[in-house]
Amino acid sequence: MKSGGKLRRIRKEVLGDDADPDERDVRHYPSTVLLKRTWRYLKPYIPQFLVVLVIITINAFVKVYPVRILASAIDTAEKVMDGRLPLSEASSLYGLGFQLMLFYCLSWALTTSNHYFMGYISQHTTFDLRQEMFIKLQHLSFAYYDKRKAGKIMSRVLSDVETIHNLMTNGFPMLLGDTISIVFIVYLLIDYSPELTAITFIVGPLFFLVTSFVSKRARRIYDKSRQTIAEVYTKLEQGVSGMKTTMAFTREEQSAQEFDVANKANMETNIQAGKLMASVGPIFQTIGFGVLSLVFVAAFFFLRQEVPPGSGNYFFDTSAFVAFILLVLQFYSPINQLATFYSQIQAAFAGGSRIFSTLDEEIEIKNKTGAIADHVMGGRVEFKNVCFHYVEGIPVIKDVSVSIPARSSLAIVGYTGAGKTTFINLLCRFYDVASGQILVDGIDVRDMTLSCLRKQLGIVLQHPFLFTDTVKENIRYGSSATDEEIVAVAKQIGAHDFIMALENGYDTVVRERGLLLSQGQRQLVSFARALLVNPKILILDEATSSLDSYSEMLLQKAIEEITKDRTSIIIAHRLSTIRNADKILVLDKGEAIEYGTHDELLAKDGLYAKLYKLQFKDLELTRKADAASSAGTQ
Repeated sequence: MKSGGKLRRIRKEVLGDDADPDERDVRHYPSTVLLKRTWRYLKPYIPQFLVVLVIITINAFVKVYPVRILASAIDTAEKVMDGRLPLSEASSLYGLGFQLMLFYCLSWALTTSNHYFMGYISQHTTFDLRQEMFIKLQHLSFAYYDKRKAGKIMSRVLSDVETIHNLMTNGFPMLLGDTISIVFIVYLLIDYSPELTAITFIVGPLFFLVTSFVSKRARRIYDKSRQTIAEVYTKLEQGVSGMKTTMAFTREEQSAQEFDVANKANMETNIQAGKLMASVGPIFQTIGFGVLSLVFVAAFFFLRQEVPPGSGNYFFDTSAFVAFILLVLQFYSPINQLATFYSQIQAAFAGGSRIFSTLDEEIEIKNKTGAIADHVMGGRVEFKNVCFHYVEGIPVIKDVSVSIPARSSLAIVGYTGAGKTTFINLLCRFYDVASGQILVDGIDVRDMTLSCLRKQLGIVLQHPFLFTDTVKENIRYGSSATDEEIVAVAKQIGAHDFIMALENGYDTVVRERGLLLSQGQRQLVSFARALLVNPKILILDEATSSLDSYSEMLLQKAIEEITKDRTSIIIAHRLSTIRNADKILVLDKGEAIEYGTHDELLAKDGLYAKLYKLQFKDLELTRKADAASSAGTQ
């Protein structure tokens, strides 16, 4: 029952019955705005676009003009059959046939060239658009990612941009080519018979009504289609990333069902879109054949009229009548293709709204005008009446004030959810304080550039992220260190031996997220990476929590050595790390309730003493037992 309820909830989210937080930022831009903004990405390729325009114009003429050649051939053949032209003078038919062949060969060459240039333009514009989106995503704050699923962000960069690519590869050439073809066709139709041309255009308003109805409905359907494919990306990303957890809890069947729900929702939405687009073609064809019927009736009516010689009424000429009918068929062919174009452009509009919503997202954490870019930190940190919340009305940090002298260490302890990690997130300006100030050397961190601030911080997180690259490059990440410096820092923290034991040593590729390494080994690599930048302020967020006792022992000496001449902020539960800190800050529900040295806080017999007894008493008992055991065996 629980599984079924969850699947129904997922289906509601996918189909949009409930507001999806990932889609709340999507703005619905007018079509003209989307086209104008898309044109900005075409501007750098105007020379190639002009070549495409020339090719399409020539090709439109090449496709339409053979009707004239065919009319001439029919006229010549008719004269020969009526005896008005001797058979010996009918050789012009060979020339007309050769012209037709040349025109069709030229059309093939022009179409091929058009595909090449439009492919060049669309690939470059797609590259530019994806590059701009990725750069924008690099600058958006943590708050943006807190509210969105990774799969849906990926969908915008990959799937939604692909809709723009398809529009420029197929949609725009189709629209331009068909529009120019229609202009040529209309000119020839009027030249043959203005009266019948007027009859042909009688149903024009019907096309506009159908197009208007389709475009509005299609936009809604394709908006939903972009949402459902984003959910498919999300389920796929979670399924792959969380595969070990899925297997560990034997949730393979439920995971497959959840993906099935998202996948079916996308399929059903696309079927709706397909049905809508499939209905447009027959409607256009029906209107077109209705017009042809009117043309035939009108032509028969004109044939019954007495027309004086030399009046120029072509409909006493079989070749002209056939040419007119062929032109009418050609006229409705490109209009019929607008159904395909509208399918592409509505998908592109839906994707474009999601793309530009991301590009227009406000960057919350950014440099102030005139921010300090060259300050060399001394390392003194001060929190002054700092308050912060992730959700309005639910405070996470409440009026915290603490001073950390340069080249001293501060340990932060407290229950889970007390605000420890938020404390260092604010110092790093991953978020900005709601009120109060965070000062480094007396300078508000908001008055420094992000680069100036973060380049002088070294951060080791509880769950380090390693890239799919070599051990060496993962350690070098964020610095320009030499290979010798990498080896030196690895030896300093005790990582050298396990690295050399790997298949290719420092050149071993650690696979995605460092899965080749144990959690403790990944932590050591992350620690080496942080130390290599020689930070002025070192931040350890549960940095040793994933290490075994032996690895921690190797690392502890390095920690003591490197924290001597730099400011250190340490979130940890291990006794060895906390006891060596100059000061300890105790947080509880976002408030600073205790502050002092290890001995001072134990003497107060407050929360810290309680945590100490709970977390470290067992460790003391274990050490005493080990010591007694060792003494007994001697």
